[in-house]
Amino acid sequence: MNVTRVAAGLVLLPGAFLAGCGPSGVPQPRVVHVEVPPPLEVVRAQLERYVSGQSLDSEREVFSTWVNNIRATDPDTADWVAKGFAEIEAKPAQIRAIAQKMLERLPP
Repeated sequence: MNVTRVAAGLVLLPGAFLAGCGPSGVPQPRVVHVEVPPPLEVVRAQLERYVSGQSLDSEREVFSTWVNNIRATDPDTADWVAKGFAEIEAKPAQIRAIAQKMLERLPP
């Protein structure tokens, strides 16, 4: 009787491992499209945050990247934005006023 149970167990054991195999549980790859905003829109959004009360934080590390992204299409505007960011870094207590002034002059 015990030999029969052991033999039946050995026959059924491989089936237990095969039950979970197959492509049904494998996630399919998905393509996600991410829309990157234009460089001036990134700057505009940050300036709006400053006007609404956000203080100068770690985003100052990407100011030069934002300026370089603008420079690819509009070097004059990039120079002007760089000067504005430099003023914001030099006078963080006046960040709201500087950002408001920059928003008024920022091209559409």
